[in-house]
Amino acid sequence: MTMRASAFLGLGLIAVLVGCGPTIGREVSKGDAEDSDSVRSQVRQEIAFHQDRVKNDPKGALGWVMLSESYLKLARLTDDDEAAVEGEKAALESLKIREVNNARAAMRVTEARLHQHRFADAEDSVRMAVRLSGGEIQTIRLLGDVLLELGKYEEFGREVLDDPGLNAIPEGKAVSARWYELKGDFHGGIALLEEAAVQIRQGRGTDVPEMSWYLSQAGWMALRGGDFEQAEAAFGRALKLNSDDRKAMAGQARLAFVRREFGSVLAWANKANAIAPLTDVLGWKLMALKELGNEEAAELVYEEILRLNHLTPGEPKNAGHPHDHADGDHNHEHSSGHSHDHDHELDSGRHTHHRLLARLLADLGRELKFAHLAAEEDLKWRKDIYAYDTFAWATYRYWLLDSEAKVEGNVLLKEAQAAMSMALRTGTKDAEILSHAKEISAARPR
Repeated sequence: MTMRASAFLGLGLIAVLVGCGPTIGREVSKGDAEDSDSVRSQVRQEIAFHQDRVKNDPKGALGWVMLSESYLKLARLTDDDEAAVEGEKAALESLKIREVNNARAAMRVTEARLHQHRFADAEDSVRMAVRLSGGEIQTIRLLGDVLLELGKYEEFGREVLDDPGLNAIPEGKAVSARWYELKGDFHGGIALLEEAAVQIRQGRGTDVPEMSWYLSQAGWMALRGGDFEQAEAAFGRALKLNSDDRKAMAGQARLAFVRREFGSVLAWANKANAIAPLTDVLGWKLMALKELGNEEAAELVYEEILRLNHLTPGEPKNAGHPHDHADGDHNHEHSSGHSHDHDHELDSGRHTHHRLLARLLADLGRELKFAHLAAEEDLKWRKDIYAYDTFAWATYRYWLLDSEAKVEGNVLLKEAQAAMSMALRTGTKDAEILSHAKEISAARPR
């Protein structure tokens, strides 16, 4: 496989190349940006209201929970880690005041930690939520999300999967849909997400913006399964309900990329990144610019990706092992663009965005030793199939393309092949994982 083809097969957990397709759906408009600004402004006003409330009543556990929920709204809208940190602090303050009958606060702590990609810490808080609630179904489904993120599939099967209430609520259907996908049943997973969206509409009596999340998830699941028409339809419906749905915008960018509609890639990527720049979306933009022959602009995007990950050009190659950095933030991506320490974070529970950066570098064939080590760092904290796939791919590409890897020799290939077997263990039919597996299994020691 050529470097160019290999790059196309990475990024975004989908790996199917197709010919040019029709121009994608919705155009980017100034009105959408104005709507987005208005929503963020409203959320900030809500935060200010609840800040005043807890200032006036600092011993009110409910007030701290509501402040936490407002911060988490902002975190979701803008992918703002600082807002998630503040949301966690507020929820922890609520728990200090009262634990009894306060599973709501423990759930908000969990959601804040998930946003920060601190999955091991999230398991601690979600188990508290389950205990405090007496096993209420919303805490069970949140436990399911955390266990799937950590790759604790056996625990998920024992503690979550057979709960009779799981598929009675939309959020539970979404968790079950993830399990279906892991087992290779894309159609079953998409059907559950569609059912969840319908359930919300029926409960409210009309279409509501909250449905967009489920439709976006269905779109991404269809993308990973190679059903581009279904993906496009789902993203279009999501954006009709919520023009600020960043996941749907990113999905449209990815869909345009696999269809080789590079002008549309740029439009959708710019729109998504205007809300919150992310490594994978910027990666598609970079590769689209390369395809359009604009190498200079592509290199500027590459530098932007490094800055987003708190790196400078040339630094990854000489950085050494990511966990050699005492603060653990060396490769952490913050939408605000500012580095900061969080004293409350536990090093043993941290996960940064190593996975996204490792995948991009492996696809580009750049800084491959760093990509290999960053993927290894990711795998320390999460052992889901996507962590194993990223490690396998980054390690294989390092072995294949980097002269420095010759020192370690074929042990790297063996590591990649062993990791890929773990990535395939659930029976996934994820197109990108299968593509990686095919290439890695065909490689022969040299």
